[in-house]
Amino acid sequence: MLSIGEFAQVTGLTIKALRHYDERGLIRPIRVDPLTRHRSYGSAQLGDAVLVAALRAAEVPLERVRAALASSSDARAVLTGFRSEVTAARAAQDEALAAAEVLVDALADPAPVVERNAHAQPWAGVELRVPAYDDPEYVAGADAALSRAARRLRAELERTGAQPQHPMWTSMEADDDGAALLRLCWPLSASAPDGLPAEIEGLPVRTGTLPARRELVARWDRGEDLTTRHGLPHPAMISLLQGLSARDAAGAPDPMTGTGSLRQAVWPGEGPDGSATVELTVALGAPVRLP
Repeated sequence: MLSIGEFAQVTGLTIKALRHYDERGLIRPIRVDPLTRHRSYGSAQLGDAVLVAALRAAEVPLERVRAALASSSDARAVLTGFRSEVTAARAAQDEALAAAEVLVDALADPAPVVERNAHAQPWAGVELRVPAYDDPEYVAGADAALSRAARRLRAELERTGAQPQHPMWTSMEADDDGAALLRLCWPLSASAPDGLPAEIEGLPVRTGTLPARRELVARWDRGEDLTTRHGLPHPAMISLLQGLSARDAAGAPDPMTGTGSLRQAVWPGEGPDGSATVELTVALGAPVRLP
């Protein structure tokens, strides 16, 4: 038999750890002196002790270590499963860190924000009201539903002889309760045709015309954006908000109050590295001058 000190030296476990694992029922000594309470271990326990030491060094939780002690095949399954979880967690953290880097860079060096005049623009689109609660699965489902309906709307527009243009845009109008009305719209070369269905895929079809207007525009074309996957604002939004803040400091009215709405357009593959270019726009009011 080995004393607890000898057993600790051989296995790489500390005496404190061996006492803890005894209390947790993982590695029980084969004998405890009734007077001195000294623990003694047998050589047949070395394998289990080394396994416990290895798994705990890899930060495998104690309850999984307990399962691994059942048999060598169980130990392999426990280790393989835990490795998969750790690998996935590391990948998720790496992506979150990359998103944070994008955000930090965008705060330090925002995308350019410009004002421009825009002509009146007819459109047709589908809309969906999104509740205020933050549920990534629901948001993903809402995006997918809007996209499906927008594809079918394009087919309907082409059937009626209309000419939907690219890119589509998404508009958002927020309520006081935090809910948002989302529209996915096709710009048209002329007024929306008659004969469009009232709804597609269960979503109402809307038509209208954006009036001639002055716009504040932020455009992001600096590579793939990861921020929105982690609930962070898009870098273009950061730039646009900074532009709005500068206007507010200069005493200009806030275009995001009242009937103002935010629009987003995406040009896939048009960034310098082949990534998407994102443009965020908010209407400021009547155009300064249009030819």
